[in-house]
Amino acid sequence: MKKTIVLGADFQYRDQVMTTIKSIVSHNQHLTIYIINTDFPVEWFNILNHSLEQFDCRVKNIPISSDVFEGIPTLSHISVAGFFRWFIPIHLEEEIVLYLDSDVIVRGSLDPLFDINLEENLLGAVADHFSTLYYGDTAPVSFNSGVMLINNSLWKKEEIYNSLMRIADKGSAVGVGDQEYLNILTQNRWIDIGKQYNVQIGQDVNINAYGRPDLYHFYDDCEPVIVHYNSQDKPWNKYSQSRYRSEWWYYFGLEWSVIYAQQQKNLNRLTGKTLNLFTLTASDTLEHIEVLAKALPDYQFHIAARSDISEKLANLETYSNIKVYKLVINPILEELIRNCDVYLDINHSYEVEGILDKIKEENKPILAFDSTAHTTKNIEVISETMPELMVKRIREVGPLR
Repeated sequence: MKKTIVLGADFQYRDQVMTTIKSIVSHNQHLTIYIINTDFPVEWFNILNHSLEQFDCRVKNIPISSDVFEGIPTLSHISVAGFFRWFIPIHLEEEIVLYLDSDVIVRGSLDPLFDINLEENLLGAVADHFSTLYYGDTAPVSFNSGVMLINNSLWKKEEIYNSLMRIADKGSAVGVGDQEYLNILTQNRWIDIGKQYNVQIGQDVNINAYGRPDLYHFYDDCEPVIVHYNSQDKPWNKYSQSRYRSEWWYYFGLEWSVIYAQQQKNLNRLTGKTLNLFTLTASDTLEHIEVLAKALPDYQFHIAARSDISEKLANLETYSNIKVYKLVINPILEELIRNCDVYLDINHSYEVEGILDKIKEENKPILAFDSTAHTTKNIEVISETMPELMVKRIREVGPLR
């Protein structure tokens, strides 16, 4: 089942949104990412989804009007977009969703976070550890709303959106935007998810200003999974001094093809599948593909198509060592060719885009069945009645023996 993440932003924050998404996808797959917004063009989503398909991720548009928030007080460095998360129970049906501010980067797997049982709590979050800077040691314990694991089924049941709007209508000035409203409403119905999931590094500048250098070491005992630049000192500012500035710029400049390549390396390290078998197809019929997958569990099969794919082809991913790519884009195709150890010319119908010549240019071996071979020049052809011989030859020509 896909996990659900929600961001809220306006279009002028698009670079930050993209950077956050790149960091998420660098370490996580199989996601649905909603963006609650007032002015993102549809084309932006279409272009991004073309890249995200390779990771089994999709970004979805939730357009809203910001007029409802007019007159609600907030701080200068906090956009009205911070209030967009209030719409989560109105527009989303998923029971559990992870809300992230767009000034965060994700540095690791979010799976342990989604495994947390919220029980009857409204949300999971991380304490605002730096509230004592502003309110003194007697400040009440509150959470930072930049990272929230939300019990959306309860938010819907208890009509949290309406409750938040009633609190806001009272017109009291707030210190930290909608965060104070959320804390007033949830009170003791939240649990701490662990400070590694909201490392509030943006407070570095305030730690210095308030003369509390001891707080620089607050996160020394954890490995940050989510870094949050939660102050006016953002890493994209020219003279930002916050830690992890260079990491934000790393994800900002990261290409999707590089993210994909790194994920494949991680997969290979985890599974031990160090030999890649590749087929580019326009057909959903691949000779003996299931026989090969069963006989070669320690090999990774990559099956790519330029078009959308049939259910028959998609269902091949029930085998843990088969990865199917639909609507494959050029950077990913080039990566597949480059990382291919053996090309399997086992697809029926026609050869796609002269792929065999491209494989030969890379000096990669090509194996085919006699019923599927698209050429007999410089490839090895094996009888389709002897799939066990194909298995033997794959093991012999590849690095896994």
